[in-house]
Amino acid sequence: MTPARSFALRLIAWSLALFGLQRLPWVGLHILLPATQLQAAAGSALLGPSSLPIEATLACSGADALALCLAAILAYPARWRMRAAGIAGGTSVLLVLNTIRIGTLGRAVASPRLFDALHVYVWPAVLTLAIAGFVFTWMRAADRPFDLRRSLRAGRAKAVERPWPERAARVEGRFAVVTAICLLVFTLASPLYLESARVLVLAGMVAHAAAFLLRAVGVDATATASALATPGGAFLVTQECISTPLIPVYFAAVLVYSRTWWARALWTAAGVPLFVGLGIARLLVVAVPGLNTSPAFFIHAFSQLLVAAGMVCAVALWRHGARATTYARALFAMALAVAFVRWVGTPYTHAILWFSPAATAFDDPQGALMFLPAFQFGLFLALWVAAFVPSGWTTLACGASLLATIQIVVAGGVQLLASHAGIAPLVRDIRAWALLGPALIIAAVVNVRRHTMTALTAPAVERHLAAQPTGVADRRTDVQQRDVTYRAFWHDVGAQFPDLGGAASTTLYFENEKRLLRQHLRTFAGKRVLKTDLWDEARNTRILQWVQRQGANVVGVDISTPVVRMAGAGFTDAPLTAANADVRALPFADASFDAVYSMGTIEHFPGTEGAVREIYRVLKPGGRAIIGVPNRHDPFLRPLMVTILYHLGLYGYGFEKSYSRRTLRHMLEAAGFAITADDGILFIPGWLRMLDLLCHTRYPSAARLTAKGVRVFGWIDAHVPAVRRHGYLVVAIGERPAETTRKA
Repeated sequence: MTPARSFALRLIAWSLALFGLQRLPWVGLHILLPATQLQAAAGSALLGPSSLPIEATLACSGADALALCLAAILAYPARWRMRAAGIAGGTSVLLVLNTIRIGTLGRAVASPRLFDALHVYVWPAVLTLAIAGFVFTWMRAADRPFDLRRSLRAGRAKAVERPWPERAARVEGRFAVVTAICLLVFTLASPLYLESARVLVLAGMVAHAAAFLLRAVGVDATATASALATPGGAFLVTQECISTPLIPVYFAAVLVYSRTWWARALWTAAGVPLFVGLGIARLLVVAVPGLNTSPAFFIHAFSQLLVAAGMVCAVALWRHGARATTYARALFAMALAVAFVRWVGTPYTHAILWFSPAATAFDDPQGALMFLPAFQFGLFLALWVAAFVPSGWTTLACGASLLATIQIVVAGGVQLLASHAGIAPLVRDIRAWALLGPALIIAAVVNVRRHTMTALTAPAVERHLAAQPTGVADRRTDVQQRDVTYRAFWHDVGAQFPDLGGAASTTLYFENEKRLLRQHLRTFAGKRVLKTDLWDEARNTRILQWVQRQGANVVGVDISTPVVRMAGAGFTDAPLTAANADVRALPFADASFDAVYSMGTIEHFPGTEGAVREIYRVLKPGGRAIIGVPNRHDPFLRPLMVTILYHLGLYGYGFEKSYSRRTLRHMLEAAGFAITADDGILFIPGWLRMLDLLCHTRYPSAARLTAKGVRVFGWIDAHVPAVRRHGYLVVAIGERPAETTRKA
């Protein structure tokens, strides 16, 4: 039997089985009908209530379409892990689309013609196309799982095992992104559980369990429905009380840190008793001696305080290991935070809210917003102490200033929205931000420090070690290892990265480079021109080949041996003089070149200033250097996108910094250059450039679409020259003065 016939028979069998299963009365009454009603409620919450009464019956459940989708997935020859992923994905896609379908039909019910068109023609076609597209995409993924994995990791170094801190940074980055997505979904889905009768029943169970435990220890406590009564007061347990933001954070941790689907299922199931237990513990604080004066505060802020303490302990263990001093550090950090909130919190809060003309504009019965500034700053101090030794006070001051600025902006925005638009955030969201804000600032500082040290290579670190007291020489082995890792990274990138030549955005890049060189070098004949990397000549625009055809004598260096080899093979008119060398230690004599062209090279390591001094050294008096680096003020926010991708391990070019025009200018002037002009190239969104390259290398048929978008920005570049200065590469043209000596 052929595979196609076998698949068809299995598809028929699975379809009949699933269609028969959903026709069972028990399945329809207890599964499909409640699911349909839940979708109707969600559609009404998202798109607004129906203008006329409308009944969501079993015909609206989308069960037939789902059965066909699942039958195709189950019948297709694939691993059960892939089938499980397909079932989960197909079910999610169909439920979301069907929820939107029910919501739009409810909004259109007042217009019979529009309702019939949507109900009979439009939505059935949309659901059919969506299911077909999902199934075919899943089949392709099931056939080529390893190819998909390689495509997601294209451009990364694979031959050399990455050190543990870098792998940990990638995991942390994924955890941060997954947590953000889970929190977003948790927030958007709030109408489903904040008004759910089933969740209210669970809240009543929590109240009764807490009352039982309190009576067991001698506290007079009773529970009626979802209300708990104690000598300290009565407390109503609502849906919001048990829907803590810890739930999406926990689920994100399960997704990222569990390695198998069985482990994820187990930990997900374990989350139910865990959060029920936390809900009960949250109510038990009403019986703690000494809290009877204000138990409501500790009940409302229970999860917030618990997570904060857990964050401080986790950071201390992560940074310093499981030692007695680590636990002492964590306790000291938490004591410092409590002391700050107790004695400095009130004046600090007043200082943050000094601008607020209407302190009562936002209804804050639980005190979440008023507690936010002091709590966040206390948590920031605790995380800092837990993570670092007492050093780096400049960084601490910068982080604290950034936190205070963000607090002022957030508090002001909340008050203005409440005063003028009547929009107020949920208390749950305020408490989530209370934890997230300091954590993001500390994570940014940790990642910047780690990646800076990881990217350092031997020359810069050796100079640093030479200035240190005796006793640090044993760190030189680590320095050499970093240098080997750095060179190996670029070796692998050069060997494995796809060729970008011929892409529409590469052509735009090439035209920008030609314009830049013509404008600032004017003539090429007889000039000796150095290029500080050969990436373009091996994989990109081939600009140095063009410079050679204009009559220049070209020389190039690159830290990657494969790049040097491939670049040399691309010179057919005359051989390329090339060296496998680092731009921070150029293997050329002083005053060797008439011009130096460096575009997107010196930002890939911390020692940028040293590279600029080397460029100045090898340049002849009167010679010009054209130096371009990523534009920190790119209007399309490319530096932010690159930073996120880099920390997630998805940016193929490794470590990369960005510079403002002023910073680049001052850096060149400090090396001795006289700045003759400022410029910029490649005015195009970074995401469009990356998408165009992805389509060019992976999906050529789709590259026609991205090419049209690139041509729009090419037209703007050609007809509106003023935008060039705002391209994602900012350029400074420096000239070595003819009658001067190089600055030290």
